[in-house]
Amino acid sequence: TMGYDAVERVAHAVESLLARVRAGEASLSHPLVEALLDGADALDAAVDAAVASDDPPEVEHVLARLAAVAESVEDSPPLAGASAVQA
Repeated sequence: TMGYDAVERVAHAVESLLARVRAGEASLSHPLVEALLDGADALDAAVDAAVASDDPPEVEHVLARLAAVAESVEDSPPLAGASAVQA
């Protein structure tokens, strides 16, 4: 995979959460947005490392946070005025 395993794993986790929001299965919440931003940061670091052929960054903590938010997202209070995002 030429160092892109971390990129793939984080991108998939972020994409899955965003797909749930888009489908109306989850509302935007502070924990969800914070986890998505952490995912974006981890994805950026993973892409940089892969492009530079460096060792991939540790992303397990971000993946665990994204998974935890995915499990609890329906129980979180939505952001003011937030609802499902329409394409």
